[in-house]
Amino acid sequence: MWRQISLAVLTVVLVGIGVMTFIPSLIGAGSKTSEKPFSGDIIGRTLPADMTFEATAIEGNSINLADAWKGNYGVLVFYPMDQTPGCTIQLCTLRDDYTKFKKDDIQIAGVNPADLQSHQKFADKHSYPFPILVDTDRQLAKHFGIGATLGANNRTVIIVSPENGVIWKQEGMPSPDEMLAVIQENKENKENAKGSNETSPPSQE
Repeated sequence: MWRQISLAVLTVVLVGIGVMTFIPSLIGAGSKTSEKPFSGDIIGRTLPADMTFEATAIEGNSINLADAWKGNYGVLVFYPMDQTPGCTIQLCTLRDDYTKFKKDDIQIAGVNPADLQSHQKFADKHSYPFPILVDTDRQLAKHFGIGATLGANNRTVIIVSPENGVIWKQEGMPSPDEMLAVIQENKENKENAKGSNETSPPSQE
């Protein structure tokens, strides 16, 4: 009898641990329990030229980000699952502020491993104007060092600049205004650097 009680208690504890590690990623919080990313610092990493993805909102349902986003800033939203509360809130917030990104030709894409049918139902239900990528085997997530909890992406947003690759990575659910501020600051820094180079006197040897 005591053995049965012990096994029952152990089962409850293990289930509780699983729920506590997985639920935060669904409702918006970043999880600390994750698979080890392929590498730590991904600042400067560029979009993969050799990866093509099925995606919603794309003619032909296929996209190569390195080609399609060439010359533009891009926002990649790695989220755990389609049709869950936190993921719906996150993507709908981006949908509602999409015009702010579009006017500056800033690209957006949601990313997780679910199939195209799942993504399409999710996109159709909420009228997402940006693509959702099918990241089979989490190859894009791993390229950018995005961890996972029980096989689902840890909720993470990265911003990619056209010249310098990844300039920002943030777990959780940063606001559209925060993302836009990062991009604006990066643009201003580049302009300031360009102006400084143009006005600097030539070196004398």
